[in-house]
Amino acid sequence: LAPFFPVTFPDFWIADQLNSLVIILLDVEYFICYLVYGLHTSPDAFVQCGTIVYGIRPIVAVLPAWWRFAQCIRRYYDSRQAVPHLVNAGKYSTSFFVVFFSSLATGLKAPDVSMQSYSYYIVTV
Repeated sequence: LAPFFPVTFPDFWIADQLNSLVIILLDVEYFICYLVYGLHTSPDAFVQCGTIVYGIRPIVAVLPAWWRFAQCIRRYYDSRQAVPHLVNAGKYSTSFFVVFFSSLATGLKAPDVSMQSYSYYIVTV
């Protein structure tokens, strides 16, 4: 709720913890994907869950950084102190580029993804 309401300590703490646990969140996402698609279907589901073919993995990776980014912008809006808040917002905004370019690199490596459909996916995200 950070962009809409002032940031309180519990909001900050939870978002910071989630940002630190992105790798674990990606593992949980993989586990859920494997349970949904991989147990009783084809062996291709095992390969699909580790990629971005179905689009959830980049979203899971970028959400905690987005929450902290929005909190930093809101804290700047409330206090007008650029030094701690806008610098932190810049730090968390670099995660957007990391997720975008790693998703792009992963998508270009996938042999079963056509470049046209992947380009459409990247533009919509």
